[in-house]
Amino acid sequence: MEENRNHLTKEQIDQLEKEARDPIWNMGIVMGAMQRNNNWDRILMVSGTGLIHFHGNDDTGWQHINMRHQFRSSAHYFGKGKQGNPSKFTDRSIPFEDYRKIADDVFLYGLIDSKEHKDGKDFRKYIGKSSSFIGSNGEAKEFNLILYRDTKIVHSIYPKKDLEGKQPKRLLEDFARATNEVKMQLMPTKSVIVIGIPYIDRKKVARYVAVMEINLSESRAVTFLQIYTHEAEFFRSTNKLWDFQVQPGILNLLKEPFMLQGFLESLGTEYFEHIEKTILEIESDFFPKANG
Repeated sequence: MEENRNHLTKEQIDQLEKEARDPIWNMGIVMGAMQRNNNWDRILMVSGTGLIHFHGNDDTGWQHINMRHQFRSSAHYFGKGKQGNPSKFTDRSIPFEDYRKIADDVFLYGLIDSKEHKDGKDFRKYIGKSSSFIGSNGEAKEFNLILYRDTKIVHSIYPKKDLEGKQPKRLLEDFARATNEVKMQLMPTKSVIVIGIPYIDRKKVARYVAVMEINLSESRAVTFLQIYTHEAEFFRSTNKLWDFQVQPGILNLLKEPFMLQGFLESLGTEYFEHIEKTILEIESDFFPKANG
């Protein structure tokens, strides 16, 4: 395997395989005290089938799986299809249970995908079914397991399709909704809550912000778009794009960050699709050269 700072090198693979042979891992140890370091290439566990799970980084191992496939991941991806909209586990998934059990099931299934992984010289792709995840109710789903070639080291494990139901089709290939950068502010003099939902480009520039103003006295919300240039300079705002009723007492509900995220999810796909279609129209009308 060619060295890649984001993937395991030959030396790191050899070290992981050597450590995985230690009998202590047969005792169900997870991130045991015997770890040699706190680097990203350290072992997390060795499963019952001998699969070696390691901590990883943005591009391989468990950190990579969590970033791309955890239900509430705030990582930003761009592009078409699964590249920009990766499949997700359920919002109840517990990695140390689900990933390990699912990976074992798929490995025991023993079916190597005839369509090789895009980096086939480095990885081997297995496909199979498993119901060993929280919330499955005994119904098996299809999963992909990616191992470092000729090893039992897990590069990735993920569902073929979303476990919570089909995600909406990705409309914006060059922008991502930055859910981890959503801001909320209370304007006491106006009894208004202002929520800003940024859309960033591939350079991490916030080019659009969906601004939701919630009038507490009327229990009504209005959304419009703020538009910024490629240099992050304010360009203009749109007129009202969306308005809807909210429940009384919404302020108390939104005080906790996780409740704010739940509120945004409750708006449904139609809300964000309307905003994102507007972004596409604005890009076409005002920034055609940027689209190629």
